[in-house]
Amino acid sequence: MTYWKDRAADAANLRLFVPGDGWRAFKDKMNAEGNRIEDSGTQRAIESSLLNILNATNVAVLTGTGSSFAATNTAEKLTPAGM
Repeated sequence: MTYWKDRAADAANLRLFVPGDGWRAFKDKMNAEGNRIEDSGTQRAIESSLLNILNATNVAVLTGTGSSFAATNTAEKLTPAGM
């Protein structure tokens, strides 16, 4: 978990796995001048998916036991998740 140790929570850290394309960044990649998109990010796809979930009649969220490991644990004292 050392990758996330010094990183603040930010949408720029989000990634989406697109089958056949691999991991894609959340934000659009702009050219050097900042006026044109070179590579589109997944922001619109993620927002669209989240809106579909929020408007769904039935929603089930399944997470694994270790899904909250990095939420409160320090690197010195790793304890099981409290689910």
